[in-house]
Amino acid sequence: MAPIGSDFSFPPRVPH
Repeated sequence: MAPIGSDFSFPPRVPH
């Protein structure tokens, strides 16, 4: 699992 805020997360959560 990718950390929250990463563009490679699923679903993709962008820090924008």
